Amino acid sequence: MSAGAGGHEEMWPYWLLYGVGLLLIPVRVLDRRAQLVVWSLVIAVFSVVIGLRHEVGADWGNYLDYFESAAVTPFSEYVTPGRDPGYYLINWVVNRLGGSIYVVNALCGLLFMSGVVAFVRRQPLPWLALLVAVPYLIIVVGMGYTRQSVAIGLSMIAMVALLDRKWGRFFFWMVLAASFHKTALFLLPVVAWVADRNRLMVLTGGAISFVLAGYFFLFGSLDHFMTTYVEGEMDSKGAFVRTGMNFLASIIYFIHAKRIDHVPTERKFWGLMAFFSMISFPLSFFASTATDRMALYLFPFQIHVLSFCPLLFRQNDIRGAFAFLVIGFFAVVLGVWMFFAEHSFAWVPYRLAGFE
Repeated sequence: MSAGAGGHEEMWPYWLLYGVGLLLIPVRVLDRRAQLVVWSLVIAVFSVVIGLRHEVGADWGNYLDYFESAAVTPFSEYVTPGRDPGYYLINWVVNRLGGSIYVVNALCGLLFMSGVVAFVRRQPLPWLALLVAVPYLIIVVGMGYTRQSVAIGLSMIAMVALLDRKWGRFFFWMVLAASFHKTALFLLPVVAWVADRNRLMVLTGGAISFVLAGYFFLFGSLDHFMTTYVEGEMDSKGAFVRTGMNFLASIIYFIHAKRIDHVPTERKFWGLMAFFSMISFPLSFFASTATDRMALYLFPFQIHVLSFCPLLFRQNDIRGAFAFLVIGFFAVVLGVWMFFAEHSFAWVPYRLAGFE
C-alpha cells in the first residue's frame, strides 16, 4: 500500500517542512546573533513536528510498547548496556515523571535536529543543505527510526568536531550517539584515517572509546544484530535507491574533491565517506537491510556534496539554475516516496497529537 491510495490532502505538512529551506535563503545576510535565533527556531519547529506526531512511522507501535513497559520494569532491568541505554533512559525518566511518548519523541527530535542544524550550518549553502536533508533524513528517519535518528544527529555534531580537529568532542559525541543506537560505532574508527596531528594520542583515545563503547553498547547484543540485519531474511526494498544517491554523490566528489574541500583533513574524511558510499551501493543488493541501516550515517556526505553542487559553477545565473535543479530533484524524491514507497502509508497522513 502507498500514499497514492488516499490521504493526499494530508501531505501538506511534509511539503511545508520542505519549503522551510527556501525561507532560509535570506538568513545569510543577517548578523551572527540573528542567524542563531533563526536556526534555533528551525530546531524548535522541526522538533515539535517530530515530537507531536501521532501514529506516524512504521515502528510507532513498537516504540509505544517500549515506553509503556517502562512503567512496570525496574530501572536496572529496563536501562541496560545492550539495549541502547541512552534512549531507554529517556523513556524511563519521562514515563516515571508522568510524561508521554510525545515528550520522548520531542526530546529525541530536539537532539536529532540540533545535530542536523549544527551540520548544515557548516555547509556553504546551509538552506540548501537543510532542504536536501528534509525528504529522507528528517521525514523518514527522524519520524520513523527514533533511536537511530538521535544517533545520526549526534554523529553529525561529532563530524563537525572532527572536521574542526576537536578530537575529545568527537569521541564524546560518538560514544553518546552509540548509546542511542549501537550502529553509530561504525564511524568511530574513521578518526584513525583523519588524524594528522597528535596522532598517537588521538589513536589511543579512539581505541579506548571504541572498546568501551563496544563493550557497553554492542558486544552483548552482537548476535542479535547479526541475526536481525545480516543473516535474517529482512529486505529493504528502497536500499539500492538510497545507496545509489550516495553513489552519485561519491562520483561527483571524486571528480571535484579539491574544489569542494580545500582543507586536506576535510578531503581525507569526505574521501573516506565517498569510498564507503561507493561500496555500499553494490552491497545493498546482497545485504540490503544491514547496508541500508549503516548507510544512513553516510547521508551527511550526500548533503555535503549535493548542496555544494551549484557552487561548482562560476557564473551566478548557472549557480541559480543548478540550485533550482537540486530543489526540483529533491521535491521529486519527496513526492515519489510519499506516493509510491511501500511503507509510506505509515507516514501519510501526518497526524498531530490532539487532532487525530
